[in-house]
Amino acid sequence: MVFDKTGTLTIPAISGHPIADDALAAAAALGRHSTHPVARAVVRAALSRGLTLPPVQDVHERRGHGVEGTLNGVAVFLGAA
Repeated sequence: MVFDKTGTLTIPAISGHPIADDALAAAAALGRHSTHPVARAVVRAALSRGLTLPPVQDVHERRGHGVEGTLNGVAVFLGAA
C-alpha cells in the first residue's frame, strides 16, 4: 500500500470487480507507461489473464492525473477524471 502526498491510501491490487478483457487490455496498455501503483496493478491483472496489450502511440504521463495516448487511432486516458 502507498500513501500519496495528500495522505490518500492506494492499495495496488485489482480484484473483485469484473472487467471486460478488452477494457482491461486497453487500460493496461496505457498503465504500463505509468509509475503509479494502481496502474502497475492493472498491468499485472491483464498479464495474469494472459491478455496481449495493444500498442499505444503518443503516450504522455500527466503527473498526478494519469496517462493519455492513442489506441487504434482513438485518444484514450487512464487516471483521475
